Amino acid sequence: MDLYTIIKNNKHKLAEYERAFNPLWKKISDFGYYANNKLNYLKLEKFATPEIIDFLFMCIDEYNQTKRVWGEHHDERVLGIVWYVLAFSDEARINTYFESIVNENTQNINIFLKDFHDIGQKYKSKYFLYEKIQTYYDEKVIPHMASTKLCEKLNLQTPEDYYFSFIVSTDGEWIYTNYDTEEQRKNRYCLTVSVYGKNPRIYNESYEISFYNGTKNYDDKIKISFTDGQYIDKNSFLYGGKNCVSVPNLLDLASFIDELESHFNIKLDFENIAYISTVKGVKRKVINDWIKRRFVFV
Repeated sequence: MDLYTIIKNNKHKLAEYERAFNPLWKKISDFGYYANNKLNYLKLEKFATPEIIDFLFMCIDEYNQTKRVWGEHHDERVLGIVWYVLAFSDEARINTYFESIVNENTQNINIFLKDFHDIGQKYKSKYFLYEKIQTYYDEKVIPHMASTKLCEKLNLQTPEDYYFSFIVSTDGEWIYTNYDTEEQRKNRYCLTVSVYGKNPRIYNESYEISFYNGTKNYDDKIKISFTDGQYIDKNSFLYGGKNCVSVPNLLDLASFIDELESHFNIKLDFENIAYISTVKGVKRKVINDWIKRRFVFV
């Protein structure tokens, strides 16, 4: 059973404290509300009363006893709200509960580390979580990320939290407009690459690659997408046909490009790069030169 339903079914047990809980329930019931917003989480402190803490902990305990399937009963948004309320408490049982989740996520599947990394930064009493997770990132994750290895090969210095992306297309353009004919959309192919690092995402992903055309006709539509990371399906996905290309490797994009151009009988325009975006601290020229070399390292 999802946490939302558990809370809904049990909130009457708060008895005389239910009235004080109702504003929090309103936030939980608002499916557009997320607790990790800076202003939102500060407003949750008033709900961290002993009675509400006990109630939420009871609901969490029931939730943890249910069999959950990803995407079916998993409710990260409501979990986040509950966690951000619980984090205002210094009770040992809450610290133990939080640490148990962090330990499980560093040893097995990494789903919630980003949540507790954020909580550890926002709450002084939970800074020990931030330190534990950051040490795990620094020692076990970041050195092995493809984005880290790419920056090393490019001799690219990066800030603490970096991101860059680019688009290469068959005609040097990337925006489709209402004035484009269906034939133009069908024959314009775009390769989009996004790279990020030093701030691992949910599955420790470090890059995303997409290859697509813009046709509205499903039979002619091509879309290949890939994300690296822990526990991600390593197959490439192709809509509008069968899987026809191998899994791309950020450190060997040159081979992937050769395969794309051969299979689809196209030529991507590397002289007129359609789009590049970098954050401050990432040298755009280094990225630009690497792309123009068709991803060959020097």
